[in-house]
Amino acid sequence: MKFNLVTVPKLYATEQERRVKRPIGRDVATYSAMLDELRKLVVQADELGFHSFSTVEHHFHTEGIEVMPSPMVLYSHLAAITKQISFIPLSLVLPTSNPLRIAEDVALFDQLYPGRIQVGVARGYQSRWMQTIAQQELIASGNPASDAKNREIFNEYLEVLLKAWTEDAFSYNGKYFQVPFPFTGIKNWPTVDISREFGAEGEIDDEGSVVKIGVVPAPATKPHPEIWVPFSLSPQTMINAARSGYKMLLFPSNPVAVRDFCRKFQEEAANAGFERQLGEGIAAVRDVAIADSYDEAFELAVRGAGTDFFNYFQHFGYMENWRDETDPEVKPLTFSTVEDLTKRIVDKGWLLCGTAESVTEQIAELKTCYTEGGNLEIFSWNMYAQGNLTTEETVDQLRLFGEKVMPHFTAQ
Repeated sequence: MKFNLVTVPKLYATEQERRVKRPIGRDVATYSAMLDELRKLVVQADELGFHSFSTVEHHFHTEGIEVMPSPMVLYSHLAAITKQISFIPLSLVLPTSNPLRIAEDVALFDQLYPGRIQVGVARGYQSRWMQTIAQQELIASGNPASDAKNREIFNEYLEVLLKAWTEDAFSYNGKYFQVPFPFTGIKNWPTVDISREFGAEGEIDDEGSVVKIGVVPAPATKPHPEIWVPFSLSPQTMINAARSGYKMLLFPSNPVAVRDFCRKFQEEAANAGFERQLGEGIAAVRDVAIADSYDEAFELAVRGAGTDFFNYFQHFGYMENWRDETDPEVKPLTFSTVEDLTKRIVDKGWLLCGTAESVTEQIAELKTCYTEGGNLEIFSWNMYAQGNLTTEETVDQLRLFGEKVMPHFTAQ
């Protein structure tokens, strides 16, 4: 089993410092300190043998949470100071992006660092930045008024992205995107003779118009870097990804749900001609808190994931993944104390909390997909401790995991 380290980049500061430095997201010194912390974590993860490193993409978060607007720029720097760790943006939000620019950025990275980039693509759910960047309303997923449109755009842009990586030149006439623009052709191209002679076949038509576009460079990885799609609640997302040969990040943690998901993913992939072993192509997303005792680990968990979910993510509906029958029907599910929330995600098996031995046992169960013959491909550690704990505490958590937990799985 391979291990992926994920951070949701946050700026470390006390509440008082956040007030004094408001808006802390634009405080240069604090942001620079966060970048230094990410460097330390990724260099250590590389030395410990982690397969990959990931961050989220979000914009305009002046509050200091999820402050990574350009993962690919960050990865280009981190790749230069590490030896072998790969990078997986989790995720590039397609409905707010130009798919041709994504194709170029990823392919160039793959040329600079061959084989060290994979790509997570997502539909996006935060209206504040999605609407502003896309310059249109009702663009985010999750809203009944916009969810169908969001999925249409996502599917169309992903199709363009794949064509850009795999075809020397192509045209595309979609509902939301055209290649070239306009699709009928770009007339009066000044260097028509050079393009016709040395460019890709079919770029220029008999009338001298540009009717196809070729993206440069092509990726070094053939046919293209692996694609990952996150899954939390939408069955259609899983079905589409399995049938397309993509890999999946699995957020839910209920053992029965995990087992059924792995089986369904394998079945849907097989129906489309992709033969996978049970658990192959799946990365289970979990958080981890390790200490000498459960109580010490739980205190770290409260300060880490518990704080993030209590102050922030529960308001976006994340806790719906761990709803109980006894919970109030009102949505989204929220908790009145950070301790109660933390206990819920620990009890539900999403936050693996305890000694190194206990965490190892929990991962061992997950590795089997909770069923005989299962073999999970990747354990994805979503490290919410970053930005909430001190750098020293966070680095120590990573060291403990790498030295006391990972060898039980990487040596197999």
